[in-house]
Amino acid sequence: MASTPQKALDEYNYSMLPSGELYKIGFGDDRLYWIYTIPFIGLTVSFIIQNSPSRQQIAQRLWGIGIVFILAGSIVLTLWGYIRRWLYHKAVKSFALKNNLQTLSEADMSATIPPCAAAPEGAYNLKLNGYLFMIGNTPVAIFDYSYTVGSGRSSKDYQFALATHRFDKTYPHLFLDSKANGRNYLYAGSQKVDLEGDFDKYFQLYIPKGSQADALTIFSPDVMQSLINTAKPFDIEIDGNIAAIVTRGYAFTRDNVSNFLIAAGVLSKEFIHLDKSWRLDTDNKGKAFVLQRHKYEAIIVFCLFVFFYLVLYFGLNHFAGR
Repeated sequence: MASTPQKALDEYNYSMLPSGELYKIGFGDDRLYWIYTIPFIGLTVSFIIQNSPSRQQIAQRLWGIGIVFILAGSIVLTLWGYIRRWLYHKAVKSFALKNNLQTLSEADMSATIPPCAAAPEGAYNLKLNGYLFMIGNTPVAIFDYSYTVGSGRSSKDYQFALATHRFDKTYPHLFLDSKANGRNYLYAGSQKVDLEGDFDKYFQLYIPKGSQADALTIFSPDVMQSLINTAKPFDIEIDGNIAAIVTRGYAFTRDNVSNFLIAAGVLSKEFIHLDKSWRLDTDNKGKAFVLQRHKYEAIIVFCLFVFFYLVLYFGLNHFAGR
């Protein structure tokens, strides 16, 4: 595909992209209960009244209708899942062709996935699909990223929408957790920093210990206001020279693509100014500051260790007292 031309935000044609609402309907959507439950109740009551059978017959027919309802609902939902994905990918391809977008390689996309969205060890069925956009001189990669963890009935699919771009210089590892996007439990709470004004109503900032002066230099009042205006629905992670704008769901809906490009444009504009004078401070070993993750594994191992010895202690005392 030809290289992506430079465009202004309003020059992209979004008409073939889905609004996003259709693609949110899934197994956990409340609307499905209305779609299936009300007709089921109506059909069951009508059937019982018309036939006026005995209690035993009523119970048998309820069981039969319930089983049919469950099977039919499962088949419909499974088919809808396939149809939904097909419609989405067809719309995305049409959008890319219409706007002459360059397809991103999996290697390019994988290299910019931030820690907050990275697949855990053991994840499988990883899928990446995205395109390169140009806003002025700023290349912005927008892509879908999904993976599966677990197996059988305990398996769970994760779907992320990302927009990433690179800076000229390296910055401290920072994470902005959007309060509209659910809390992220990846990073230790001891690294939370409160900022001035209304910014804390929309974002929680995480900064590595020891680098607060640098990080607070980045988030000037102008930058904070710009992020409030353009990026409230997204988490933002800056890791080295890569900025990633992240949310759950599909990337290529009308709202997400336009909002991604607006937010990426704002970040790029602010960091172009910072690049001119930025100097990254490092720790006493000369390494850049990095956010520390929650130590859940260590806590779990410690609790299991204590539990094991408590059981052993009381068990031995019990048998010794016999």
